[in-house]
Amino acid sequence: MCKYRSIIENPEKLRSMTGLTVEEFHALVPIFHAAFEAYMKRRTIDGRVRYCRRYVSYANSPLPTTEDKLLFILTYLKQNPTQVMHGHLFQMSQSNVSKWVHLLHGALNYALSQQSLLPARTADDLARRLQEEPSCEEPSCEEPSCEEPSCEEPSCEEPSCEEPSCEEPSHATKAPPLFIHDGVERPIRRPSDKVDRELYYSGKKKRHTLKNVLIIDEFGSIHFLSDTYEGRVHDKCIADEAGYTLPNASILYQDAGFQGFTLPGVQIMQPKKKPRNGTLTPQEKEENRRISSVRVRIEHVIGDIKRYRIIHDIIRFSCSEFRDMVMETCCGLHNFRIWLKRKKQSKNQNES
Repeated sequence: MCKYRSIIENPEKLRSMTGLTVEEFHALVPIFHAAFEAYMKRRTIDGRVRYCRRYVSYANSPLPTTEDKLLFILTYLKQNPTQVMHGHLFQMSQSNVSKWVHLLHGALNYALSQQSLLPARTADDLARRLQEEPSCEEPSCEEPSCEEPSCEEPSCEEPSCEEPSCEEPSHATKAPPLFIHDGVERPIRRPSDKVDRELYYSGKKKRHTLKNVLIIDEFGSIHFLSDTYEGRVHDKCIADEAGYTLPNASILYQDAGFQGFTLPGVQIMQPKKKPRNGTLTPQEKEENRRISSVRVRIEHVIGDIKRYRIIHDIIRFSCSEFRDMVMETCCGLHNFRIWLKRKKQSKNQNES
């Protein structure tokens, strides 16, 4: 039986199973606990309204502690096992695995949203997010007072707040803000319907996929996640439909998938294509290498998100809301790791 007490003794095993280090796992526990307790005060595990008895975790429960519950859902996201296999690891039936997955995934998503770690999902939320001042406060572990998370039927509409980040030292001439956007595709099963097969087929990946567009900053934090689209939709079309804007004098790096995309007051940096029957000059080649050396950061971010095999592998869920929500959660977990890393770096700088 998979238990936190045995896994924590092997840090490498914990990281392989959950995608988090021991330090990151322990930092997430109180945040997750507050969100889970807030939900269970109002609802049962089955999602019904709780009237009288308060929630108590019994000693013989397959997930008796908060650490075990967090291990359960993180392992599910990281490994993407079948529910039968996951039930075998945690000594429960497949039906109970399904209940716990929806419950704990909703609680995890809600916990990340309460710490402002989820990316913005609309243009208005992104604009508010970029206007707010960054902070480096400790995560709040108090019980959330706003509306409870939806764990029966996950929804992609989450409260969008400012993402925690560490303040940078002020300089006389502040560098313009730097952003990078790109599309990310996730494989799905081949649809049985002919129309859906055409809609979800990606000519780039040569398979059926889902597609989102991300916006990151120079530190790798994900500020925006678009709605989930069919694989055949072009990156530029998603960006145009999202309608997001960036602060004036910003620099936005993009690839050829956004050919023709512009934003008012924003400098667009895109590698130049080789002309037909022609060649690029040495200066143009050098400029392309410089742009690519900056733009590659978003490829690293996408690779970091896809450490969770539920994003990297074929997703077996057919519910469109869950497909969208799981991408949002994995982006929030990435932001959580970036926030902890920058917080630690800021602390070391202050001590030195």
